[in-house]
Amino acid sequence: MNYILTSTACLTAFYLCYYLFLRGDKLMTLQRTFLLTALAISLAIPMVDLEWNNTTSPLEATYFPMENLPVTEASMQKSQNYALWDYVQYIYFLGVALMFVRLVLNFRKLFLILKTSTLEKYEHYTLVYVNQAMPISSFLRYIFISTRENFEQEELEGILLHESKHLTDLHSLDVLLMEAAKIIYWFNPMVYMMDRSLKTIHEYICDAEAVKHCEQSSYEKLLISSLFKRSDLPLLSQFSEVSVKKRIYMLNQKTPSIMKKVKYLLIIPITAALILACDPNELKEIETTSSETGENYNTSGHVTDMITVAGKVVGTDGRALPGVNIIIEGAEIGTVADVNGNYSLQVPAGSSLTASFIGMNSETIAVGNKSVIDFELSDDPNFKGTPFDELKALSVNQKVVTEHGSKYLTGKVTSETDQPVSGANIIVTGQKEGATTNQYGEFRLKLDDNNTSGKVVVIREGFKLQTLAFK
Repeated sequence: MNYILTSTACLTAFYLCYYLFLRGDKLMTLQRTFLLTALAISLAIPMVDLEWNNTTSPLEATYFPMENLPVTEASMQKSQNYALWDYVQYIYFLGVALMFVRLVLNFRKLFLILKTSTLEKYEHYTLVYVNQAMPISSFLRYIFISTRENFEQEELEGILLHESKHLTDLHSLDVLLMEAAKIIYWFNPMVYMMDRSLKTIHEYICDAEAVKHCEQSSYEKLLISSLFKRSDLPLLSQFSEVSVKKRIYMLNQKTPSIMKKVKYLLIIPITAALILACDPNELKEIETTSSETGENYNTSGHVTDMITVAGKVVGTDGRALPGVNIIIEGAEIGTVADVNGNYSLQVPAGSSLTASFIGMNSETIAVGNKSVIDFELSDDPNFKGTPFDELKALSVNQKVVTEHGSKYLTGKVTSETDQPVSGANIIVTGQKEGATTNQYGEFRLKLDDNNTSGKVVVIREGFKLQTLAFK
C-alpha cells in the first residue's frame, strides 16, 4: 500500500503541473509525451532507493512497539487501528477487482459489436459498419461507422483522415494504459482527469492532421454535425469526444514559439524533487507515542556518532527476562528483549538506556562508547501483582495465514475457563513488532518476510508466560 500511496502522490504532482502550466497551447505531441512520461515516472519513483555517501549517518531508531506494553487504553486503540487499516486495504482491493471486471465487460461489449458488424479491410485499417446508432470512433486498427449515418464523400474523407491518425499514432495504447491506471488508482480523481486530458490531446492532434488535407471550414461543419453523438465505451477514441467549441478554437490557434517548449523541461526538476521526497533512505521525522500517557515525542535531525548496543536482560536469579522494554532515555524510542532476554538497538553515543518491566525495578545505564550493556532487574517489593504460584494458565490457538503475498500470525488467547483474554502482549522471536489481543482475545500480526518459523511469546499480567512454536 505504501507503493500505491507514494505513486499516487507523484502522479497528482505531475498532473497539477500539467494542468497549471502546460495545457492550453498547441504543442499537443509534447503534452502527450509529458503525461505518458509522468505516468511512467510515477510508477517508478517509489522503487528508487538512493544511497548517499555522507560522512554523517541518519538517526536510525527502532520503534518501541506499544503492543508489547501492559495493556492500556492507548495500546488497545492501536490494535484497533491495525484492524481498521486492514479494512482499508480490503476496500482498495475490492475497488481494483470491480474496475477490472468493468474493463473485461467493456472488452466483451466491443467484441460483440465487431461480431455483429460488417468489416471491410484496407491496408492500414479495417472499417467496421455498425448496425446500430454509434458515434464515429476507432480502436487499434478498427474504425467504427454507423450504417445509420449518411456522409458526403468529402465528410467521409475528413473522418477517415482523423481516425487514421488515431491508428498510426497508437492512441489506443494510451487509452489501454490509462484504463490499467484507473484499475490501480481507481480512488484518485487525478487519474480520471489525466485520462480525459489525454483523449482531448488525441482529438486535437487528429484534427490538426485532418485539416492539412481538407478544407478547414468543411471540417468544422463536420465537427458541429457530430456534436451530440457519444458512446459509453471508454476504450474507443471517439470523433465527438471533446467539446466542438474547444476543437475549433484550437484549430485556429497559432503554433507556439520554440521558447515556449522550454517549460516542458519542468518534468526534470519535478522528478528530482519527487525522488528526493520519496527516497526511503531520506531522514524522516520520527514520532513515537507513549502508551502510558498518550504524549508525543519527536526526534529528528542527523546524529554523527551512532553505536549499536546489544546485551541481555536477566533477573537477580540469572534467568532471562523476555519482553523487557529497552528505551533510549529522553527519546522514548527503543526495543523489546526477545524470548532469551537478548536485545539490539542503535543509539546515539553518550545517551542512556533504561530497562523496565512490570513488577520489577527499572535500571538506567549510561551508554558512553560501550557496545555491550547487560541489565539485571530486581523484583519491585511495592508491586501488588499476583504471586507466581497464583498465576493462571493461558490457552493459545494460533496459525500462520497468507494474504496478498504476506504472512500473518493470527489466533486467540483464552483463560482456563475458556474466556477471551484481552490485552495479552504477543511477541515473536526475531521480530521487533508485536501485537495485543483485542476484547475478544484475538490477535493478528504481520510477520517479517524472513520470519517464516519460530516462537511466539504471550505475556499477560496475572497469567503464566506462554511460549509456543509456529510455522
